[in-house]
Amino acid sequence: MTIPVLVQNILPSNATKLERAAVEALFERLEELDLVLETLWNPMTCPPELLPHLAWSLSADEWDATWPENTQRSYLAAWPQIVRKKGLRAAVERALAAAGYGNAEVIERFGWEFADGTQIADGSVTGAPPDHWAEYRVVITRLMSISQAAQVRRILRNVAPEHCRLKALDFRQAIGLANGELIANGNYSAGIA
Repeated sequence: MTIPVLVQNILPSNATKLERAAVEALFERLEELDLVLETLWNPMTCPPELLPHLAWSLSADEWDATWPENTQRSYLAAWPQIVRKKGLRAAVERALAAAGYGNAEVIERFGWEFADGTQIADGSVTGAPPDHWAEYRVVITRLMSISQAAQVRRILRNVAPEHCRLKALDFRQAIGLANGELIANGNYSAGIA
């Protein structure tokens, strides 16, 4: 096998015969692999065993080997858009959705509603002091374990604006039923973490 022209241009002009032989041997091995480079960089076509390497090469802030394969692929597919909008509410929502946490609702300026008679007394508005302008809350509508809540916090820490602080992570809307399916072993909380 001959060394491709591109590699010949990369090798220095004073490359030894041993260096050229090593490069030729490498290219012979690469031909045996039968991989198309374009498939490796595409999260939807990348072989499943190489997805962690793709995440590393894309500098994905969060990676979980226990995620289902489709979640891993959707997270990596969404990652370029997340990075472009890092620090914006849209990036936070997209990152949580791509990681499998559904349609998370980000609430900014909680408690800044005014008592002008237009609010319905449904419990969504409280008489508590309003949040600081740099605080936000996240409401997730699916049941989460404590370790998943920690993962959500890591995602938020990496994607949300640095000057903002998470005030509450609320998933009470998806709290488990007392039907004996969930075991009280410390893996789940009452809905706020």
